[in-house]
Amino acid sequence: TDATMHEHIATIENRGYAHRTPNGRFSPSELGVALVKGFGAFQNLHGRDGDFRLHLAAPRLRAQMEADMDLVARGMKTKESMVEACLSTMKEIFIMISDGPQPIDREIRDLERQQQAYLAANPGHRKGGGGQPAQRGQPRGGGGPPKGGGRRPFRGARRGGGGGGKGFYRRGKGGRAARRGR
Repeated sequence: TDATMHEHIATIENRGYAHRTPNGRFSPSELGVALVKGFGAFQNLHGRDGDFRLHLAAPRLRAQMEADMDLVARGMKTKESMVEACLSTMKEIFIMISDGPQPIDREIRDLERQQQAYLAANPGHRKGGGGQPAQRGQPRGGGGPPKGGGRRPFRGARRGGGGGGKGFYRRGKGGRAARRGR
């Protein structure tokens, strides 16, 4: 609901998908861009032309759900049919990503390689640049790689469970074998 929008925004910022600019606006982090690219690749690989449901970074999925809820509120659609359609879409997306997370993995690995190369070329970066410790609330190192429209370097992707590597995708209970009863 709109009442939880502030929680969504805080989560996006806390996980490092975007950061606030000095004027209070948000700018995507390199991690955020990598995730959008990875999720966007699913539409290209698996989606039908124009099937907005498969692009999780696009606002149309939420807009469609809100439009369906409005139809329920006006008595033009049943709650059951709205919930069924929403769950069907979400299940389709979940299965597709669980069965083939390679596009997201690829984008995260590319980002990690770029960051490792940057850190290798700029050894003082982790200390705040110039060998001085970074001050709380200040960007580490005073900037990142020049590419990417001046975005700050990748920070904290593993915080909160995201960011690639082991543990990024939890294959245990919700994996392909579990859904097939194995």
